[in-house]
Amino acid sequence: MYHVTSRGDERAPIFIDDEDQQGLLGVVAQALSRFDAEALSYCLMGNHSHFMLHTRQAVPRPRLHLIRFHGVLAPHAKLRAQIVPSAPLNANQACDHHAQTAPARMSWACLLKRVFDIDVEHCANCGGRLKIIAAIVDPAVITKILTHLHLPARAPPRSAARRVDLFQAA
Repeated sequence: MYHVTSRGDERAPIFIDDEDQQGLLGVVAQALSRFDAEALSYCLMGNHSHFMLHTRQAVPRPRLHLIRFHGVLAPHAKLRAQIVPSAPLNANQACDHHAQTAPARMSWACLLKRVFDIDVEHCANCGGRLKIIAAIVDPAVITKILTHLHLPARAPPRSAARRVDLFQAA
């Protein structure tokens, strides 16, 4: 979901009349159909506009943060600590040690916890710490185990990529 805004320089009007507003709505409608998106809501003011847009295929560029905060919510704002509540202290949190050491890369266990909410370092029953004693990396052994468990031993086939011409004439 995207919040798109447009504001005139020095808060100058961006619309002369209702025809200008309808023209902007027409351009936005063409862009939405072209990029397979929908407008959830919009607000047109004299000197600015707001659009809440939802893309059906929301795939951000690599290494791009999905949410950006400005003002007092910005990451390095001086008043952020007074506005944003601190996270509750939880003894069973899987990635506590990463906050103190700040490694260059997160461990696979912390990534699983962060992305899928799967905690492989703590017991689901008692909350005790688990220890990984072995990891199977040999493809032949993995195939043999999956076959024995009657699970597919091969990854599903990749589906064909959909052609999207971003620069076609509107």
